[in-house]
Amino acid sequence: MAKSFRFTRLASLNDIPTHHYEGYYWLSNASEPAVVESESLDLSEFETDGKPCNPFIVESNLYCPEEGISISVRHSDGYYLISLIEWSGPQECELNVRSFRGHAGFGDRRLRFREAWIKKEDEFCENLPVLVPAVIGFVGFESGERNE
Repeated sequence: MAKSFRFTRLASLNDIPTHHYEGYYWLSNASEPAVVESESLDLSEFETDGKPCNPFIVESNLYCPEEGISISVRHSDGYYLISLIEWSGPQECELNVRSFRGHAGFGDRRLRFREAWIKKEDEFCENLPVLVPAVIGFVGFESGERNE
């Protein structure tokens, strides 16, 4: 059965909904990420008039399991690229979850990401529908080691 998602670009850190998130944010003046566990965050202190200030967020991945929301923040060329994924929305897709080892600051926790794939006709496959990547979003941590 197909699942769904809704992808939205946010203009400012102030636009991030107020919820309890798990995940991390990594500041430009820090040697490792700050880990967040079920906390309400106000990241607006890292922005002035809609632009990053020092220290700035280099990258952040947050997830609210209660609302099914993934937030991604990336700093690029003096601006924040902020995306919000609601994991229940109008776009039908196929989903899978992968986990990855991250920075040593995460300890034994692995980063979990949900990938959404949508069907699209492919002219190189006789116009048959194929799955193509649509979005990928952080969906929390996974504890423990895995053999790879």
